[in-house]
Parts: sequence; structure tokens; C-alpha cells
Amino acid sequence: MRDYETTILLDSSLSDEEYKKKLGQFEELFGSEAQLEDMGVRQLAYPIKRARDAHYLRYFHKADNAQLEVINARLRIDEPVMRYLVIKADE
Repeated sequence: MRDYETTILLDSSLSDEEYKKKLGQFEELFGSEAQLEDMGVRQLAYPIKRARDAHYLRYFHKADNAQLEVINARLRIDEPVMRYLVIKADE
């Protein structure tokens, strides 16, 4: 298993309840050992889906190739996820 860093841009128009529900779903997806860095709502450099700002989340987690495929598939089809990026963490 390798260390990865995943950055997620969530739609900032989510209600607090929907936001907490998403965080719970991400915890299931990345595992309970994953570390979350909540960077808050930030302005985007350019509009994405007509939105000018997004909620930035960064997860530090371990995964193998099979788990990475599941993570990519789930984030790709998740409606409130505007963008995401999974990179291998520095060792």
C-alpha cells in the first residue's frame, strides 16, 4: 500500500447537513485512518459549473491499486464533487 494525497473541490452551495453527510461518505471511502485537512471555502481561479467558489478538502490516506480505482470511480460520478486530484504522497 502506498501513501496518497487526494484534494477534492466540493460545491460550496451544500447545506451543513449535506456537507456533513459527504464527509461521512468520504470517511467510508478513504478509511477511518485517513487524515482530513479542511481548507475551507476558497475562490476559484475560474468558474467551474458556474460556481465562483468551492469547499476544499485534502485527505492523506493509504491505498492499493484496487482501492484507487474505487476512489476514482466514486469521485467521478459524485454530483457535488466539482474536481478532484489523487497524487502519490512524498516519501
